[in-house]
Parts: sequence; C-alpha cells; structure tokens
Amino acid sequence: MTSLNQKSPALSNRHKLSQNFSASDVLRLWETASAAPAVSRATALLAAANGEDVASTGAHSLGVRDRGLMELRRQLVGETVEACTACPQCGAQIEACFPLADLLAQSDAPLATMAVDLHGKRLLLKAPSTSALEQLTSGCHHETELREAVISLCVQSCTDTNGEPAVVPADADSVIAEALEKLDPLAAIHISLDCPDCTAGFEMPFDPAEFVWCEISQAAERLLWEVDQLARLYHWPEADILALSPRRRAAYLGMVQI
Repeated sequence: MTSLNQKSPALSNRHKLSQNFSASDVLRLWETASAAPAVSRATALLAAANGEDVASTGAHSLGVRDRGLMELRRQLVGETVEACTACPQCGAQIEACFPLADLLAQSDAPLATMAVDLHGKRLLLKAPSTSALEQLTSGCHHETELREAVISLCVQSCTDTNGEPAVVPADADSVIAEALEKLDPLAAIHISLDCPDCTAGFEMPFDPAEFVWCEISQAAERLLWEVDQLARLYHWPEADILALSPRRRAAYLGMVQI
C-alpha cells in the first residue's frame, strides 16, 4: 500500500469537534466563510451556521454577532476556551483557560439606545450594526480616522437644552465609549489575568470572531488532510470519508505510515 510522507496538520484538544456538527457541516461553514472578504468572514460564518443571509446577520450589533459566534463555538468545540498571551510587563507566555458561559452570563442584553448628557447637551446613542462597522473598517486606514467614524456612526442625535440640534462636544469620545460598553456589552471583551512570573495584573483582549475562525480553519485543514490521505490510499470519495466517525478515520490512517 502506498505510503505518503505529508505532514499532518496539528489538531489540539481544543480544536476537536463535538458531535453537534458533522465533518461535512464544518467544511461547508469553512468554505462559505472563506469566500467572504476577511472583514466580513465571521459574519458570513455565523450566517451560514444559522441558515441566514449575511445581510440579516450583519444587521445585528457587534456584541450580538459575537454572542452568536460564541454559542456556535460551544456547539462546535465545547465550553472551555484555551488561549495564550504574553505578559505586557515581563513577556512571559501565559495560558488562559476560561468557560464561555462566564462571558455570556456577565453581559446584560444590549440596549436599543442610550441618552447621555454632556456640557448641557443630550446625545442619543445607538450601537452600530456589524455591517456598518465592517464597511468602516475596510474604508478607514488610520486608527484615529476609524475611531472618529465609529463615534459619528453611534451618535443618532445631539440636542441642546431647548431640544434644538447641536454640535457634538469635542471631548465626548470617552463618554461615548463608556456608553457603548453598556449599549453593547460583548462588543469589546477583556479577560483579567495575573502573570505567575511577575504577578502583574493585566487584561487580555478576546476577539470571538478571530478565535472561532481560527478554530474552524484548523479543524477544516485537518479534515481536508484526512480526506486527501484516505482518498489516495483507498480511493474512497470525499462524502464516504467524511461520513466516517473521527475514530474510524483515525484508525484507517493509523494502519499505514503517513
């Protein structure tokens, strides 16, 4: 029997798939999302998983979309997230492990709008849609420009004490940013960590969109490798190989020197 020497893609425990999705489902999600522009890939992934069109999923706020991605991840891989980061003080590599349930339980439901008062003016704020943010991200090339565009997008109206239209105060950035955290709690997630080496405390940003896509990609890469190997060895069609359980695919692969 033919012996192939191609290297197997790594698949750690946190990338092993649950039984809620078939191997074909995973490849379908990966293929659909891969065809989308990078900025909207996570939205396309969630839309495909939920059987929605991208426009409907993109109409949700970023936090609502990311909640959906975390729920999808729980079904695909499981509850526990394992991630690595570097301590900003000493540079030590730190492994973080936390359940998604903690993040989902700590966040309140997003608010439709919020009014804040500043310097005698009232600002009516609304969390922008995911699709609007994606368009800004692809069109803005500087962080300052992007920040200003996001703030402009969030301010629905600004009025004075008489209810007349007014100009947004120049120093409103921090107030608007604080309000947006309440409007859309899961839009910016940070995990509190302590470095075991230097004991420094810091916050690690957690981006569900990037994390879930990375796991989907690694799982798909592994599945494609398995299909390639078994198709070469046994000449089976892709559908038959994917229909095998993970244990049986591994058993067949283990019978030959890969």
